[in-house]
Amino acid sequence: LRELKIVSDMFAVNIVDTTHKVRNGGGSGLSWDQGATSLSAALKAIDENWQEYVKDAAFADEVNLRNQAEPMMADAKAALTRLTEIFSKKDQEGLDQFVKETLYQKIDPITSKIGEIIDLQQSLADQTVEEVHGDLTIHLAGSVVVAILATLIALLMCFFVYRGLRGPVARLDRQLSAVARGDYSAEIPDDPISEYRPINAIVRAMRAQLGYNQLERTEMDRKANENRRDALRSMANAVETESTNAVTSVADYTGRMSERAMQMAKEASTASEN
Repeated sequence: LRELKIVSDMFAVNIVDTTHKVRNGGGSGLSWDQGATSLSAALKAIDENWQEYVKDAAFADEVNLRNQAEPMMADAKAALTRLTEIFSKKDQEGLDQFVKETLYQKIDPITSKIGEIIDLQQSLADQTVEEVHGDLTIHLAGSVVVAILATLIALLMCFFVYRGLRGPVARLDRQLSAVARGDYSAEIPDDPISEYRPINAIVRAMRAQLGYNQLERTEMDRKANENRRDALRSMANAVETESTNAVTSVADYTGRMSERAMQMAKEASTASEN
């Protein structure tokens, strides 16, 4: 649009204004040389911007209008070439005749066609914006639907994951509670979920270790009790043996004392008789 606007302005404003100012002359007008310079700059701007525009024309309707504008552009440039010659010759009569018979007749068609191209581009831009708005609405609606579905799927997945975790965790809790109570007889089967089977193996190993420790402690207590009983029995036997020996010694000693007493009594009796 910018390039087309420059081309249109060069034709409809700069060139027309320059032509009239040179034609009118006077204090507010332009000299022939100034007019030629302004006309040359306008033609250069027209060529540069039109070529830039042609590179970007892509839509079929736009290309069709551009193709219609090409011969009008060529006619206008040919007329302006003649105008350049008039300026260089400083031909006042030729300039008057050019303004009356050629200037508007060659410039109006090309500026009108450029106006049609500009209108078409604006229409295409509006259409594109509407299409983008429509696509955006569809995409937003689709995104909302996808977001809702994703949220529902995520909630369902969380629910199933929770259910999937709750069972193994409950089984693991029962197994650990049994071990904590000292119940080492409960079976610990492999969990249906393969990820929990290593944990089951660890719990079985822990139960086996604790059970072995308990059996070892029980055996040690049994042996200690037996050793205590044996020690008490040995001590009782020793006491009994010592007591028996003491009683026997006392009895022997008492018997010897009795014999000595009888002997002394016998000797006393003999002494008495004597």
